[in-house]
Amino acid sequence: MLSWSFGLLFPGKIGEFSLIYFLRKEKIPYSKGLAISIIDKALTLIVLFIFGILGMAIFLKNMIIPTTIIFILIILTTIYIVYVDKVFENLIKHIIKKKIKYIIEVKKEIKNYIKKHSNLIIINLIITAIKWIFTALTISVLFLGFNVKVSIINVISIQSISTIISMIPITVSGIGITESAGIYLYGLVGIPYSVSGSLFIIALFVTYLIGALNFLFLFKRNKKKFI
Repeated sequence: MLSWSFGLLFPGKIGEFSLIYFLRKEKIPYSKGLAISIIDKALTLIVLFIFGILGMAIFLKNMIIPTTIIFILIILTTIYIVYVDKVFENLIKHIIKKKIKYIIEVKKEIKNYIKKHSNLIIINLIITAIKWIFTALTISVLFLGFNVKVSIINVISIQSISTIISMIPITVSGIGITESAGIYLYGLVGIPYSVSGSLFIIALFVTYLIGALNFLFLFKRNKKKFI
């Protein structure tokens, strides 16, 4: 929860990698913490890309083929990097020689986790998908406050595409990028820009309010442990 709050303060939500630091305070080595963070982010991206491709099939049909190809290439490249030791290690030896042992250790942790805990990975994918469906449901409810009905499939698709775009580390937590993409896409299904813009402002306010309260409560409660 604390790492999520930190994620709201940094570009591309990279602040969520603060989870590694907090896990270290719980006696979990940096290599394992980083491995878990990377795996979690990768699984979230997989779910978002699947929902996003669904959205492109609805809104951006001309982009679905190149996007799908890029997505498949990213997955295959990642698998190749994880399982082909020499290629990956020889490459990073020339880039960051001093940190090579730590990177190899993280890679080993990821490889072992995938091999031993494929069932937990599947459970994580299912829970992540349910999470985004629930998020889409709450947004659909918010739209009802404006007397506007939006299909939950459209909401899931649009939110997935917007979230993927917001991960580009340009602005703090993707603010401005997410909203612009979302307003444009909701406009394609007939939602007035004023309505979707107002909804994003409300959602943004609520998110940062919860994030601030969460940070103040948890950090104060565990201050001695985390500092």
